[in-house]
Amino acid sequence: MKRILNLCLLTLVLSASVSIYAQKTDIRLKLKKGDVYLMKTRMNNVVDQDMMGMKIKVDQNVTTETVLKVTDVLANGNYIVEQTYKRLAIDMNTNGQKLSYDTDVEDASSPLALLKNLKDATIKYELTPKGEISNISGLNELLTGMNPQQAKMVSGIADKDKMASTFSYIPKDKVKPGDTFTKSIKLKEVMGIVVDTKYTVEKITPAEAAIRLDSDMKFSPSNPVEQNGITMKMNGTGTQNGTYLIDMKTGMPNSAKTTQDIDMTVSMKNPQTGKDMAIPMKIKSDVDLTVTKE
Repeated sequence: MKRILNLCLLTLVLSASVSIYAQKTDIRLKLKKGDVYLMKTRMNNVVDQDMMGMKIKVDQNVTTETVLKVTDVLANGNYIVEQTYKRLAIDMNTNGQKLSYDTDVEDASSPLALLKNLKDATIKYELTPKGEISNISGLNELLTGMNPQQAKMVSGIADKDKMASTFSYIPKDKVKPGDTFTKSIKLKEVMGIVVDTKYTVEKITPAEAAIRLDSDMKFSPSNPVEQNGITMKMNGTGTQNGTYLIDMKTGMPNSAKTTQDIDMTVSMKNPQTGKDMAIPMKIKSDVDLTVTKE
């Protein structure tokens, strides 16, 4: 009889736990002054393009390391965050021709040497518990002294819209497993890409939540890119799919894995003939994010 009673009590406890997380749960940032997080992103891109009948394949690996430090908690509950770019490393192989750059290695001769300005650069902003970013400072100082091409490249990496997308997995309202919500982000500095995302709450436990994302991406030709005096217009679409694993105690992501599949066309004037030309391009990407508390 005692064994049966214990089994019944265990069943009741388990049922109560399931009931709690079948109810709506508030997922939000719960940070403290002095908290420091190291965010590492590893991206692998494979680009296949056809330029005037010539097949070009680019394998690109990009590693970024960013430190987020909570310097203050305001009376309204928002956080003041300092985001410091600690490292950027790029390895490229274009049809057998290799190019590498690492901000941890001094190499003034590299075509990518301008990226050294990112190392130890700090951007400060106000962050709400729901992941909204405002009152950004430090970005203009980072771009001081750069020519338009350099500024475009660096601002594409340290872009406020990209910073906001870091916390886009946080739902506005309380959620339970099975719920969905949507968000739309325009990356003005990254070819004007519009990303429309549907998020699906897959699970919520006391320790961790899993939220899946499925995105549609659109490239607008109305946002041309200037490079070496050449104007390039992008037109195309893409998809992004993956999952965020979120620490329920802090609301910060523990990790995220996403894949991207992009099909686009670059339109420009042939620099030799002055005639219009179109370059079809397919890009496949794998992105891994890990976040650790320092």
